[in-house]
Amino acid sequence: MISMVSLPAEAIGFSDIPSTYGNIDAVNYVSDNNIMVGTSATRFGPTDSLTRAMVVAVLYRKAGSPSVSLTNTFTDVPSNSYYARAVSWATQNGIVSGTSATTFSPNSNVIRQDGMCFLYRYSKTTKTYSSKMATITGYSDYGSVSGYAQDAMRWAIGNKVLSTIAGKLYPKSPMTREGLAVSITNFGSNVERIIAKRDNLGFTNSSSNFTTTKYFMTSSHYSKLSNAYKYNCDKPELAAGLADRINNTAQRWGGSCYGMSTVAILDKLGKIAFNENYFTSNTMYGVTALGGTARESAINYYHDCQRYLKYGTSGTSVSSVMDICRNAEGPILFSYWWNEITGGKTVRHGHTVVVNSCTLSNGVYTLKVINPNATAEQTMTLNSARVLTTPTGKITLAELAAKSIFPKDEYKNVDIDGETNVDSGYSYAASQVKAKEEYSAEPFFSEPCSVLEIKLAGNYTIWNSENQYLSWNESGLNGTMPILDSVMIANGESAPAEMLLYVPASENFTFETKSSEKVWFSVSDSLRYARISGSGLEKAVLKADGVIELEGEQLDFGAAYLPMGSLAQDSSILFTLEGSGTEKVKVEYGENEIKAEGLTGEYTVRSIDTCEGSVKAEQVADASEVRGEETVPIFELLQ
Repeated sequence: MISMVSLPAEAIGFSDIPSTYGNIDAVNYVSDNNIMVGTSATRFGPTDSLTRAMVVAVLYRKAGSPSVSLTNTFTDVPSNSYYARAVSWATQNGIVSGTSATTFSPNSNVIRQDGMCFLYRYSKTTKTYSSKMATITGYSDYGSVSGYAQDAMRWAIGNKVLSTIAGKLYPKSPMTREGLAVSITNFGSNVERIIAKRDNLGFTNSSSNFTTTKYFMTSSHYSKLSNAYKYNCDKPELAAGLADRINNTAQRWGGSCYGMSTVAILDKLGKIAFNENYFTSNTMYGVTALGGTARESAINYYHDCQRYLKYGTSGTSVSSVMDICRNAEGPILFSYWWNEITGGKTVRHGHTVVVNSCTLSNGVYTLKVINPNATAEQTMTLNSARVLTTPTGKITLAELAAKSIFPKDEYKNVDIDGETNVDSGYSYAASQVKAKEEYSAEPFFSEPCSVLEIKLAGNYTIWNSENQYLSWNESGLNGTMPILDSVMIANGESAPAEMLLYVPASENFTFETKSSEKVWFSVSDSLRYARISGSGLEKAVLKADGVIELEGEQLDFGAAYLPMGSLAQDSSILFTLEGSGTEKVKVEYGENEIKAEGLTGEYTVRSIDTCEGSVKAEQVADASEVRGEETVPIFELLQ
């Protein structure tokens, strides 16, 4: 399950909408999308009643304020009024009619059933019209619904557009500004979702589109993730893995499709005001470059949420995953993975898009999606053989997953001020206040486990101390080592996917490879966080006693270690070593020092504060004058 931290949204500017307000998300949504504005610069007026002029003006803005000729003949609609064009548009499109041949009655109050009539007729003018209806006879006051409003109310209930009050419809009660905001938000989430050329991202996530300064994360966003890792699962080594990636060029993200897709959904639902905060625009469409630290950090923050926190329903069953998309009450994150074999080397790629709608016909699923690599809504199809047809070609999927960011009926912001809140030993954020036993960064197993992070490229085998193995090659993942759970990580179409494997804990893990691919392999458990990366590697042993042993030819490597348990002097300090070596390199991590055998040429040592994610100390030296069998001591890293 994703742990979300909300960025400041527009609603916090209204003095009558506190952060604890029950429908703050709806106010965020309508203000974020420039559909409703405040009654003043500081007041939203949630309980104020609405007039006919106000409702049609809101729907007109919802439609994008299209050009319209002033053709109304109503004597009570001045041509210079704020609602004149809205009335012309609404009457020309059959959304509303006059109260007589010559009057519109703009100042007459609107009741709830009439508000649903307006919205129902408006929906028929859009390409996202839903004909879904539901019975309303189960509500004790359904008999109060006027005959002309029956279909509109059935539509509103069927599509969850109208929120009931204490289990009743209250069709004749006044439509309030808050009530309309909620209905429009529900309409946008349940019917309209994310439509093309409105809240589309409009920029690509491939690494070639990012500057060399990409992949950073601000200290505020880093702190949120780091604290979530620590408090949700009591595992500081997971936060060490985050700090390692942030500060290591070898593991920069190859793309941010997941983060971009998440941002699109959160912005659409009004949970973050991403475009206003970072682009000063009413929509996200047409944003063509990242740039700017805050927006880039936000995207990378949400992208990294998928790593150690449970992702959702996944597997190879098309029907089970697609049923989530078909039955969703809001936008869905859809991730998929496929294998490419080039020159005998297997690379698994993964990508994430936003699903707006999913339909099934003759065994084929049709998906309307927002793709972070495109600037308009796209159509994809998926059959039972896992063949996904995209605008650029066909892909046979190895695995797929679908996830709603927010659980059903949980659309409440908790963290409007952007601060991480810690209560009773666990961290919670934006929309999920859950017991840590239910949503944990590490699944609960009956035995201690280690988390292995692997890049799905090349061929390799992983052994544990019990002589059990896992092998990744062109046929996929197999072996004798038990897998308690796994999480697939999508990094964008052009980057290798990654996998987190939860396996029984072991003292040592040995990584062997027969390919020239650049590798990345890490172990996180109660004994240590340890990582090796680089090229020229043939074998690596990551031990629990602070030792990493490497073998290969022309080693160009990186190694990292966070001692845990009895070895830990300061469990928040991660040591990293980058450099080149002979055929065999041994690195020992001890108290306040690192010793290395077999280094050649220049090397760099860093100590990283995993609480802040920042480099605490750095030392660059040259080992070319030292014979390979000698030890290179590296001291005083913590000073």
